[in-house]
Amino acid sequence: MDTATHKNEIATLQCETTAVEFKAAADFADRRTELKLIRSILAMHNSGGGTIVFGLSSHGEPVEVDLTATRGVDPVVLSDKARAFTERALPGIVREEFQRGDASFPGWIIPAATSPVPFARDGDLHVGQGKPEKLFHKGQIYVRRGASSVPADAGDMEAWTEKIRSTARQVFAAEIGRFAVVPPGHTIQVLQEGSFVTGPTPTARVRVTDDPDAPAAVIVDPFRTWPHRQKELIQRLATRLPSHRVNGHDITCIRKVYAIEIEAKKFQYQPPHSSRYYSEEFADWIVGKVGEDPQFLVKTRQRYKPDAAA
Repeated sequence: MDTATHKNEIATLQCETTAVEFKAAADFADRRTELKLIRSILAMHNSGGGTIVFGLSSHGEPVEVDLTATRGVDPVVLSDKARAFTERALPGIVREEFQRGDASFPGWIIPAATSPVPFARDGDLHVGQGKPEKLFHKGQIYVRRGASSVPADAGDMEAWTEKIRSTARQVFAAEIGRFAVVPPGHTIQVLQEGSFVTGPTPTARVRVTDDPDAPAAVIVDPFRTWPHRQKELIQRLATRLPSHRVNGHDITCIRKVYAIEIEAKKFQYQPPHSSRYYSEEFADWIVGKVGEDPQFLVKTRQRYKPDAAA
């Protein structure tokens, strides 16, 4: 309900409801009044939100009271007072004026809680020398029932549980709806946070890059990214370039002449105390170069100077 509609409803309301409570004034100097206000705020907060309007009797009749101090109460102060008894902030309280007849009355609009908020300590009212009167107890959850603020019972908690489940189902439905249509050739995987894909799935391969802005990935098995030793790379090239004879010397020439590009594209990997391994992308790159220039291998041999090799 928007604020304007809510104000129109309160303008003609003849009695208190679950979502609307009338009070004389917000007198925080009086301990009993303060505790009852905190209790009402928490009850409305736990019952879907509501409004407290001041300067009215329980039947909605104007009462003779100075509302200057009530109008000056900062919502931040209300949040701090609620935190003192719940150990949680209560943000979102809005201060408003409500019209009834020709008069204007101050009020607070209380937001709805996303989960039940219990009291973290007792609401003790000390009267005389005896035991304090407790307006609420630690661990109690107050709710609105009709026009009253009362401790929650099993039925209230069951309703809360169903509300939380319903919200979770709505969130899940909204999220899963984003993936309702999966493009051909794509799959969806649900993984526990921190998991790594190591099986033969489309997500097992990643592009290796030095880009610091690229998403991070962990190479669990480097021999999936660089599967070919030089002998196997030459066999792959013999299959893909049947009209060109590629040997180990050609691979050495390519590595030396195009060292910077090969390093930038992460075409090779050398484990400690082992020979180099090459990626399938390196084979693709060589095939592409030969496709662009059939003399690529010959020209690369000519550019390579053995006496400059490292």
